Amino acid sequence: QFVGIHLPKTTAVVENASARARLSEARELFDQQSRAIKDIDHYVNEFDSKIAQKSGISLTDAWEHSRRECLLESEHGFEKLNSRKMVVELDRLLNVLVPQHLEGVRNNGLNFGNDLTQYYKILADIDKRIVSQSKRISKEVDQELFLDGVSESQVIIRSKISEFDFWPKLQRFNKLHQEWLNAENTPLPDEEYMQTIREVLDILGRVAISGGISQLLDIELHLKEGNSNLIIRTDRQLNESSSHGMAYLILCKFLLAFTRLLRGNSKAIIHWPIDEIGTLANKNVKKIFDACKANQITVLGAFPNPESEVLHFFENRYLIDKDAHDQKLRMIQPKVSRISERLKQRQQSEVSL
Repeated sequence: QFVGIHLPKTTAVVENASARARLSEARELFDQQSRAIKDIDHYVNEFDSKIAQKSGISLTDAWEHSRRECLLESEHGFEKLNSRKMVVELDRLLNVLVPQHLEGVRNNGLNFGNDLTQYYKILADIDKRIVSQSKRISKEVDQELFLDGVSESQVIIRSKISEFDFWPKLQRFNKLHQEWLNAENTPLPDEEYMQTIREVLDILGRVAISGGISQLLDIELHLKEGNSNLIIRTDRQLNESSSHGMAYLILCKFLLAFTRLLRGNSKAIIHWPIDEIGTLANKNVKKIFDACKANQITVLGAFPNPESEVLHFFENRYLIDKDAHDQKLRMIQPKVSRISERLKQRQQSEVSL
């Protein structure tokens, strides 16, 4: 069967092995070659199938181009992939194109991971600052608008960030991202990293923070009125905690503290539109106006009754003249109490004596 094979001439080599042994060795080598070719066919075909399913567009296009160059026509007229030739193309793909593609994937993943960890750092910073701001506001609350019967007052701001569903996962992702950045010779993160980021994004997609800063914290007003310790979290609790006048003053007391913190060292004059101030007793209205004046706050209000006694506390008083064609504003003077006027005249006469 080897008659038709023409081998090149070589110098004679003296072999101690018999012809039968050499023939057996040749058969073994042919079998090894056959198994190797089958393995090459199997792995190339397997890679051919997977790259079409899971790779990006650029790698798929490069592979398809190489694949067309390595197609052979079989004896039955069907195209067949030349696996041995394809190994050379596969080597170029894995050692040249894939590293370039992986570098692009790594950079995209790095940028995305950095954005997500920045989101974590912002929330973590807010979480820390909330505690310090709580102490600052409590200090401000005690400095102005002292109320009768209220001996203690403070603001407790509690962070809700740690209660979010995504927070533990986001903390874990931040740790894994830092480990990936610090690792050497690690082009892509491990499976735990990928699984964690998928879980974080899935939760964020369902429970994204909305509604502003109110979603990040709870504010509690703590007061000691007489022997009662009050904790106020909602406007309803504020109204039910005390009388209308005291609840109004409590709200102004805390708003005054917030206003001072927001303004800081600025000398700007702040305007406070206040409603229903006419329902308070005059002594309480005076407390509010005195506190606002000391903090460069101008109070604005509207009253259906132009003869309200509260008008005495305002420097400028205007009435909308509905009967006028252009509804002009006209200045008005507060109604003078006869008793107050007589007391004033008596005081002046006593001073002159």
